[in-house]
Amino acid sequence: MNKQDLISKIKQLDGITQDERAYLVNLVNTKKKYGLVWEDKPEDVEEQLRDNLPVLREVVEKRILTPSSGVGGPNHILIEGDNLHALTALTFTHEGKIDVIYIDPPYNTGNKDFKYNDTFVDKEDSYRHSKWLSFMEKRLRIAKRLLSDKGVVFISIDDNEQAPLKMLCDEVFGQNNFVADIIWEKKYSPQNDAKWFSPNHDYILVYTLNKENWRPNLLERNDEQNARYKNPDNDPRGDWKMSDLSVKTYSANYDYPITTPSGRIAKLPSGRCWMTNETRMQELIDDNRIWFGKTGDNIPALKRFLSEVKQGVTPMTIWFRKDVGDNQE
Repeated sequence: MNKQDLISKIKQLDGITQDERAYLVNLVNTKKKYGLVWEDKPEDVEEQLRDNLPVLREVVEKRILTPSSGVGGPNHILIEGDNLHALTALTFTHEGKIDVIYIDPPYNTGNKDFKYNDTFVDKEDSYRHSKWLSFMEKRLRIAKRLLSDKGVVFISIDDNEQAPLKMLCDEVFGQNNFVADIIWEKKYSPQNDAKWFSPNHDYILVYTLNKENWRPNLLERNDEQNARYKNPDNDPRGDWKMSDLSVKTYSANYDYPITTPSGRIAKLPSGRCWMTNETRMQELIDDNRIWFGKTGDNIPALKRFLSEVKQGVTPMTIWFRKDVGDNQE
């Protein structure tokens, strides 16, 4: 029931005073202090679910067979049908059991990409955004029920509804469970018929059921990243790369001269100092972890060994097409 219908019913109530009636109307009209407000728009499928529970029926001729199918193999399921029906059915079998959910909802561009009650919503529909938010909220709340304690949901979206979706997800999953808003490079070349800017990226919102229970896996290091490591001095610990030994946060205890193997005194510019104290620096030099260049005359640098760095790469919030593909792929 929408707000106007509810207010009409309140005005028709018997057995309450005018003050009580005014209080109830004001209560309905009270706006949130912060967050989204929209006109709820019921769906036909939602009404059907009040009286008829969805039932999954196996279509044997469409069975998905893989090399691992059979006894003890994974049970892969593809559900065809209305997504609200499907999600509701899954709550009976998979509530609290799903580790990863990926959703690619309609972007609500007004270009016949979003149906509401079997009718396309166009740009001129004054309830276009309310219908979309109503549509999304129902599905996101069920998705939340399906997530396990370590579950995570990824949602693709573009500029048309990115901002409302972020606020809706904050409401459904909680602001504290927001992980990232990933930028995905979806196109390679400029869209030259664009009036203002060429839209070359989409977003992927990431939320968890409990942020402290979830961490992304590290990505494998690639050849380009490993190629930065060399071993010009044949160090038995293997390949390494140079790292700056100085810092901007000045400390007098970390400001001292270093004598290079060539006999030159290495000093830093005013306002900078070394990253550690003199005692620890000498320990690093004795352990051959400081590089003075092939002639022993360079400003010292720290040697960071490939064998000692994290054997993987933390995922970034920008996903380039060369790494993950684009729309054409």
